[in-house]
Amino acid sequence: MDPNEYQDFCQAVEAGETKYVENTGSHDQGRVLFCSGNRLEVEIGDRRETWGVEYCKEVKTA
Repeated sequence: MDPNEYQDFCQAVEAGETKYVENTGSHDQGRVLFCSGNRLEVEIGDRRETWGVEYCKEVKTA
C-alpha cells in the first residue's frame, strides 16, 4: 500500500468503516482494527497481528 493510499485507508478506518487487508507475504486476510504509524492491527479469526503497511493490500472481504 502506498503512503497516499494508506492515509486515506486509515482515515476511513478511524471514521468507522470496516476494511480488510491481505498480508502479501503470508496471504492471511483480516479486518483492520486500527492504524498506528506505518502498521496495521489486524484481526484474523480469533487472533490479532500487527502488520507493516508495506506488506498489506486492501481486499473487499476476508
